[in-house]
Amino acid sequence: MPMVELRDVSFRYRGGGTEGLNGISLDIEPGEIVVLAGESGCGKTTLTRCINGLVPRFYEGQFSGTVLIDGEDVSRRSIGEIGRQIGSVFQDPRSQFFTTTSTAEVAFACEHFGFPAHEIRRRVDQAFEDLGIEALRDRSVFDLSTGERQKIAMASVYATRPRLYVLDEPSANLDPEATAHLARIIEALRSQGAAVVIAEHRLHYLAGILDRLVLIRRGEIAEVFGREALHALAPADLEGRGLRQLDLTRTRAQSGSAPLRDIAYFQGHDVSVSFDKREVLAGVSLQASRGEVVGIIGPNGAGKTTFARVATGLAEPQGGRFRFHYRVTPARDRLSNSFFVLQDADYQLYAESVIDELLIGRSDSVNTRTRAGEVLVRLGLDGLADRHPQSLSGGQKQRLTIAAATLRESSVVFLDEPTSGLDAANLLRVVAEIRDLGRNGQVVFVISHDYELLVRACTRIVRIENGVVDADYPLDDQSTALLRSQLIA
Repeated sequence: MPMVELRDVSFRYRGGGTEGLNGISLDIEPGEIVVLAGESGCGKTTLTRCINGLVPRFYEGQFSGTVLIDGEDVSRRSIGEIGRQIGSVFQDPRSQFFTTTSTAEVAFACEHFGFPAHEIRRRVDQAFEDLGIEALRDRSVFDLSTGERQKIAMASVYATRPRLYVLDEPSANLDPEATAHLARIIEALRSQGAAVVIAEHRLHYLAGILDRLVLIRRGEIAEVFGREALHALAPADLEGRGLRQLDLTRTRAQSGSAPLRDIAYFQGHDVSVSFDKREVLAGVSLQASRGEVVGIIGPNGAGKTTFARVATGLAEPQGGRFRFHYRVTPARDRLSNSFFVLQDADYQLYAESVIDELLIGRSDSVNTRTRAGEVLVRLGLDGLADRHPQSLSGGQKQRLTIAAATLRESSVVFLDEPTSGLDAANLLRVVAEIRDLGRNGQVVFVISHDYELLVRACTRIVRIENGVVDADYPLDDQSTALLRSQLIA
């Protein structure tokens, strides 16, 4: 008997904003790894919410059809009963945290289910060990990077040993080593008889272990591929379906020369930052010229986002200084001359509509609205101008914040994991927008683990590790092999 049975499942969110589902029927067997793929907003996350019972209990709307787990209707079970059988890791790990420390968070679900104290300790220890995250024990969840939080969220689910795992973009903020380790964990779960359902855009780390890929288009199952059939698709066939590449070695650097490096508009000198007596940045020095698109890479927790926060004036470093156009620039001036696109778009969307979001801080003129409409078209958001930003999918929100950065025309732009929720077509849209920012003479920094983004968008790569810059090189056809070695474990 299948572990999961979906029969003619349809759903429309209340208000009709976010895309729903239309007549989904799908069986998932014990020990099977099923990847849900498709363009941003196609319904992947909604389908995961139907499986784990959040639709329609938590996300209200019009639901029809049947979802069976081990032959029992999910709608007849309590959330607590579902939680014992299904472990879910959401796109935003903060939305499922209940405590303030990493160790307590991993233990929380076990405590909630009433496991004995000695069993909780054993499961927590095993979760930290099996997931290779011992260094994250007893840390404040507020001091963790987004990638580190994602690891803790996975550990908290792993500790309960569910029979079904539902993972939504689990690799979105993970460094290469953690992503490769996640693939090994998923494969181990299958060997233990657990089923794993993964909504994901990045396919390369799953290419060798998935059993089926379900391609969703406009809320319906468009195609289903077994592993062999998927690998038989040519790169152009994958791209034509909006799918990311399975083999990243086929992705080539874009042509385009970098500007002269001796005209350094942005300069960070010996920047140091500490949190809770832990040194995050230990003297980072970095400069960039107008027109450069600089990729910033490095492991989770290396200080990449922290550097962006202090560089854009959102925080002050304990040591060092910044210069914009050769002048020492205090935080308030960095704030007014730079723009930071955050990893989590929800934290910088404030208005009641998409168009109003783009008009914040700008004059509401015909010219401004025309430019706003043009950038929405370029980023595949046309037709959404009157939608509430919070009704958009994760990938659509991400592109909206990039649209806001484009219209702001700041001298210095930082983008933090701008493609974590994007399919192939929207990845290319974002690449084009980033390259246009460089051509407009802005200084652009792209913080990412996404090889497909970096190799297409950037002119230069900087690696931060152990609080310092440990590599800095121009990106061209010759150096892509080095970048692959640093991003593909």
